[in-house]
Amino acid sequence: MTRWVIRQTVASMQRHQLCQRGLHVSVNISTRDLTEAGFVSFVKQAVQGIDAHCLQFEITETGLIDDSERALEVLTQVTAPRPKR
Repeated sequence: MTRWVIRQTVASMQRHQLCQRGLHVSVNISTRDLTEAGFVSFVKQAVQGIDAHCLQFEITETGLIDDSERALEVLTQVTAPRPKR
């Protein structure tokens, strides 16, 4: 379900040119989604058509506590580097 939501969100962001308008969209994800095998590669592929900084993930704190080391590793991998100015 989460992957479907992410795909639909990115498609809507493209269709309505939300990034170009300076808008950000947040998607709630669970720690289970975050640590699922292949999640990082899925996200990297899914955001190719938008500025990745426009899509944000919200994760509950209790979920991060369960496996904080793995959650931090995945979050680091899906965080888009800021462009150099």
